[in-house]
Amino acid sequence: MRNQIRKLILEAIGDSRGEKQFFGEDFIKKLNDNVFLEPLPVVSNLSEYYTRLNYILNDLNLNLIAQGHFRHVFETGNPDILLKVATDQMAGSLTAVDANLQEVNRFNRYPRFFPKSYAYDEDGVWILVEKAKTVIKNDDDFKSAIESSFECFRNLDAIVKMMIEYYANYALGILANDPNIQNFDKFDHKKFLQEIKSAFDGTHPRFSRPTIDKSVIVWIFKGVLSENAIDKRSVKHSIEYKLRIVVGNVISELRRFAFDPDEGNLSYAEEAHKRISRAAVDSRMINPIVEWLVLHFLRDRVFISFVNMIKDENITPWDIRTTNVGTNSNGELIVIDASTF
Repeated sequence: MRNQIRKLILEAIGDSRGEKQFFGEDFIKKLNDNVFLEPLPVVSNLSEYYTRLNYILNDLNLNLIAQGHFRHVFETGNPDILLKVATDQMAGSLTAVDANLQEVNRFNRYPRFFPKSYAYDEDGVWILVEKAKTVIKNDDDFKSAIESSFECFRNLDAIVKMMIEYYANYALGILANDPNIQNFDKFDHKKFLQEIKSAFDGTHPRFSRPTIDKSVIVWIFKGVLSENAIDKRSVKHSIEYKLRIVVGNVISELRRFAFDPDEGNLSYAEEAHKRISRAAVDSRMINPIVEWLVLHFLRDRVFISFVNMIKDENITPWDIRTTNVGTNSNGELIVIDASTF
């Protein structure tokens, strides 16, 4: 039996000196143990499960670092590689060994979005996978990973701000020559740009947060996945739907808070300035801004590939959440756990 197990191990990870150094020769010897020949019997034989787990922890001295619904995760001789061992748990018709093989197959199809699979048992009892550099635990981490992974999200706030300024300046050129606009000489262009800037960076006294902050970035990202995967809308429509809401909210907040002529205790000149500012920033700029942004998102092939992967693999948007996703050594987003039942 041991020779048979050793043959499977060596077929999977090799027997060269380099591979032993990579995985850790001591770890390879432990992986040869017949305790890894079958799934851990969490359901079918709890007494046997505790006996085997105790043997793994105390006799083989492998460190258990996580226990999921399907699998137990152990450290290996290489700090960058994890051992995932299946249990006999099931969810619907999906078994733990199915989940292991599903993870291997997904890496083979989408190596950019899943931890690297180094080796695996042909029956799916165990797999050796890349350890995520970080596990995402909050919106700060999520935003950083999204921006590192997908170009279309980088500097999104600065892009929207720039486009609002562009279309506002165009409108101001028209307003300056409109005989029906009174007191245009009271308009302060430098102050106007500063008010927009302070709204975007969250320093404006009437804004409690930046207009496009970390929560907005994560909301757009998850929202596109949700619209596309659940409602079966086209990728373009999903992106446009979310961006239209965001840009519309930004314009509305600028008009409501930054350029409110009825704010109170305003001088005559300040009130005139606010009215002209509000006239320059209105809903007519939403369509051209959104149209440009949609093309910007669609040009990001990595993001579009990720969206399509979620749909093609039948991964629910709920699975793309904190603790289920992480980053690789490049800081890019990877899906750590998203078994499809």
